[in-house]
Amino acid sequence: MPMYEVLGFPIEALPPPEKLTEEQAAQLNDAILKLWEVNNIGADFPVRLPSQIVLYKEFRLKWQEATIRLLPAGNCHLDFCYYVENECPWGMDFCTCKDEDWYKEVDIEPKDASDDSLPF
Repeated sequence: MPMYEVLGFPIEALPPPEKLTEEQAAQLNDAILKLWEVNNIGADFPVRLPSQIVLYKEFRLKWQEATIRLLPAGNCHLDFCYYVENECPWGMDFCTCKDEDWYKEVDIEPKDASDDSLPF
């Protein structure tokens, strides 16, 4: 189910990022993480961040687009890595994926919207 349905908060309950200060975004990020924690939802994102607002935007995006299943004895995991350098919301200065051994082996290219060719 969509996250907003499972948790009972529509996306409209979360203020738009452009209306927030860094401090307000940090407070909302802490509240979201606590809500996720009590519902056994883990989140993987860089420890160092370009800003709390960028993190909040990513949280809000997951809130709107992620589908989750709450399990009584299990955990749900949200990954905030895009695995594609050009799409990384953190910027390469803050991306921690690029420092992992597996990152050098991943060969994922962003899809070209104009590419109508079949994958086979």
